[in-house]
Amino acid sequence: MDAPAPRAIRNYAIENIRAMPVTIRFHQQVGALCERRRRSKLADEPVLRERAALFAEAEAAFRYPPGSVSNVMLANKMTYESHYRALENILDALGSDLGRLVAFFREVDTLAPDADDRPRRRLTGKPYALVLIRAQETRVLETAASLLRRPPPTR
Repeated sequence: MDAPAPRAIRNYAIENIRAMPVTIRFHQQVGALCERRRRSKLADEPVLRERAALFAEAEAAFRYPPGSVSNVMLANKMTYESHYRALENILDALGSDLGRLVAFFREVDTLAPDADDRPRRRLTGKPYALVLIRAQETRVLETAASLLRRPPPTR
């Protein structure tokens, strides 16, 4: 595991796994602010000031430059960081071989069913696109897990 590429991937994953509780906290705080605004019809200006303060606090916590945190950035961090532990486990299972990791996920990509293959179910307040994204993430992880469980090819 001394090769630079696997070490860089592992370090990236470990750093983002450590950041996950901070990401969750700020994502939830911004979500709660948006929900409060929606329910109580708060004026835009105070909400925007409070959100800007949350973003500035998040930038300090993440050590990001001013103006770099936004709703979209927090949503992206939530999506990707939640999968870093799985990525780290898969890399370990493949012997920390970056080439095998790339080949593995190419195979996963060909085998994982599309989220649209399942019938639409009643939504619980989430936008349908988000439901599809989460469903596709689940399918990819399920496919990866099943590939890792398969017996190695015989020679």
